[in-house]
Amino acid sequence: KSGGESHPLFGTMWGATAGLANNSDLLVGTEFAGLCILPVFGCISRFLPDALRTNDIPLNAFHHLANWSVEVHQGLRTGCNPFFYVRQLTYDEVTKYLLFEDPARATSILMKPKENAEGLSAIVVKLRHAGALVGDESCSQFLPSLLVKPGDEMGDVLLALPVSISRPVVLHQKDLRYWSITAPEALPYRALVTGAGAVSRDYEGLSCYPDYWVQTWKARDGLSLLPSSIAQYIRMAENLALNRNGRSVPIPELSAVWPNVHKPALPVHRPLFWEHNSVPAAPSWWHTLPLTARHSGLVFMPRICNGAPRAYLNSLSAPALIDANFSTFSLGTGQLPVEALFAFLNSIWARAALESMCTPLGGGALKVEATHLRMLPVPKLDRDTIAQLRGLGQELAQALHSTAMPNALKAIDKVVCSQMAGLFGIEGARLLSILNSLVDDLQERRRR
Repeated sequence: KSGGESHPLFGTMWGATAGLANNSDLLVGTEFAGLCILPVFGCISRFLPDALRTNDIPLNAFHHLANWSVEVHQGLRTGCNPFFYVRQLTYDEVTKYLLFEDPARATSILMKPKENAEGLSAIVVKLRHAGALVGDESCSQFLPSLLVKPGDEMGDVLLALPVSISRPVVLHQKDLRYWSITAPEALPYRALVTGAGAVSRDYEGLSCYPDYWVQTWKARDGLSLLPSSIAQYIRMAENLALNRNGRSVPIPELSAVWPNVHKPALPVHRPLFWEHNSVPAAPSWWHTLPLTARHSGLVFMPRICNGAPRAYLNSLSAPALIDANFSTFSLGTGQLPVEALFAFLNSIWARAALESMCTPLGGGALKVEATHLRMLPVPKLDRDTIAQLRGLGQELAQALHSTAMPNALKAIDKVVCSQMAGLFGIEGARLLSILNSLVDDLQERRRR
């Protein structure tokens, strides 16, 4: 809505900030009291209802997530999900392929092969009979593995995936039973993470580099030969082309896959003695995912929300990878506990702001992008409030998904509204009621 128009819930735009919002070209980058005026107050002016309009809010009362040293990014984009993402077989599927009466036992044997050599031999025979890609290693060398199925575009293939070169990944919101990832190993999908692993052809090709470089890559970067089951899988993928925009494209040549390839330039001079730090990073190949910290952000939020925008807490001890279907939050200096950030992003204030700022899609969904999250107007919170939010965030993380609103979420809303009520000159309960009405109205509008 423009500054002079009226809205049944919002009313007219808040005078001063409406002027700021309407002159964005003039004010981009303008700072006042260390804050960027336009992004914060432009956002606030767009969603505050009449009951909260006031000219008495100080300009430094709000800031951005960046002021908390929080970075917002998109999750992992593999470039070829059917190859890189594999789904763990259910017990019913294990029974189907292995003809085992007890699929739990079969799964346990694959995860502890050295302790179950006799049982493993029988399973390997059945897997090969079923056409699965299984390593050539003997039982004494067999790595703990999971039975997985790649994406449909890879064909009807099964794979014994060594746990050591895979990581749990959150691919869909429906994969999450709780408000947090309490058991990453229970997630249905795994990402193939070959790291500095190479197939024999590429490994042998490293002979052109100085021996000291190769030894450093082994010790520092983990350069090694990939297990034979994965080498088979990679060879199969290299001979497979996928249909992309009406063109048949080999997997290694896909637009977001081939940039993974990196081969250090050969040294011009070979000194007698090498400095350890002077050796470049190990080579990478098309199957090497370029993972960074942002791909396993400790807090993450779906980019497409059918219901209310929700943030989730990653496992703090063993973070799962987060797909590009989500935005991820990474904390810098540690001034804000991750559980407090998680709690705030699920507060009524954050929900109201995102409902107002983000893009409604067909079918009633809401598109929440990283750019929206970076613009989120964040009130300044004192230490006591942050401590309360941290405790409530820990409590919310244990809550199951359900239609009922968790008690911890209700408490988070009360804490945030109590902290902010003074800015608007009203009681916390009144602020909570106004924001709830705003969220209900906006959700109803986008679902029409």
